[in-house]
Amino acid sequence: MAQARRTVRVGIDVGSTTVKAVAVERHGEGWERVFSRYVRHGARQAATVAEVLGELSSALPNVRL
Repeated sequence: MAQARRTVRVGIDVGSTTVKAVAVERHGEGWERVFSRYVRHGARQAATVAEVLGELSSALPNVRL
């Protein structure tokens, strides 16, 4: 039986040296962090964002990005 889709909110910050990403999911009256990454991008901003989104997809397989 297929699992129900989860709804999460994702925030991504691409800075001068790092990419930061977080995903949160509503739980009751608040939010719970379900994923976070902080990675140096070495001037490969787009590739690093793609890698982090791939990690997010693997970590939360029933969330559609």
